[in-house]
Parts: sequence; structure tokens; C-alpha cells
Amino acid sequence: MLAGARIVEMADAPMVAATRELIASLAVVFWAFATWLFPVLIAAGWWRHLRRGVPLRDSAPQRHQESCRR
Repeated sequence: MLAGARIVEMADAPMVAATRELIASLAVVFWAFATWLFPVLIAAGWWRHLRRGVPLRDSAPQRHQESCRR
């Protein structure tokens, strides 16, 4: 988002002038998608951890006792 805003504000150059509208449009689309995604991610987390009961702890694989003794 910040990169898109900086490209839009750049001084005129042939490549910047040719892509300014595209960059501005894509920045708005990505911003809208990210804004829409926040409630979806919160709802998915609620469903997984509160409704289904999956704990919030780390699930790193445990080593075997024999391999630790070597």
C-alpha cells in the first residue's frame, strides 16, 4: 500500500506516467481486500479455537527419547 502511494506521488517519468493509474487502482483493490479479510480471519479464529476447542499453544513435533540420548 505504501509503495503504491509513493509510486503515484513520484515525479513524472515516462514509465511512471504510463503506469500511475494502474498502480493506484491496484493499491485500492489490495487495500479493500485486506480490509475485508480482517473480519473473516477473526471469525475463522473464533470458530477454530473457541467453537472447535483447538488450543492456542505451539504444536512443534516432539523428539523421540532415543534420539535425544545420543
